[in-house]
Amino acid sequence: MKYAFVTVESGYVRDVEFFDDPGQAVLALAEFAAKMNCEKEDGAVFSPEGLVANADHLLKWHESVFKEAVAEPHRRADGI
Repeated sequence: MKYAFVTVESGYVRDVEFFDDPGQAVLALAEFAAKMNCEKEDGAVFSPEGLVANADHLLKWHESVFKEAVAEPHRRADGI
């Protein structure tokens, strides 16, 4: 188990889950970030080398992708 998914609430570690696959660890983080209370909770995935991703990274990435999708003109499948 190389990856640790850590959740924190009000400054205290709430839970730690271990994963062999980094994708599964980041997926667990993404599911957590989608539901977390940003005022009180946080989460992150760590490898032996350090931080892989945290909830803030995912939320900012999601926000930027959404803004790009909204800003880009919608095109019909037939090109018109």
